Amino acid sequence: MDLYVHKKGASYRQLAGVKKPASIKAFGLHLRALRERRGWSQQELADVADITKKTVYRIETAQTAPTLDVLVCLAEGMEIPLRELVDFPASASI
Repeated sequence: MDLYVHKKGASYRQLAGVKKPASIKAFGLHLRALRERRGWSQQELADVADITKKTVYRIETAQTAPTLDVLVCLAEGMEIPLRELVDFPASASI
C-alpha cells in the first residue's frame, strides 16, 4: 500500500491524506532535536518509548504521521508532558 502521493516533477514525496505535511516535517525535526539534546540514539528513544526504531526514524524523516498512541508513548518515554512534545514551531525550518 503506497502512503505517498507522487506529483509529476515534484522533488519530494507527500504523505497521502495529510493536510499539513510541513507540520509533520516540523514535528519530526522537533522530535529529533529533543532526542539529540538527551544524547540518545533512535534506538534508545525507541526502547524507552516502547516503539520500534523504524517508527522513530519514519517520524523524524516525515515518512509517517505519529498516532496519538505513539505520541503518548514518546512523551512518557522522554518523561515530558504531551503538551511539551507537541509544542513545536509550525515551520519545518528549525
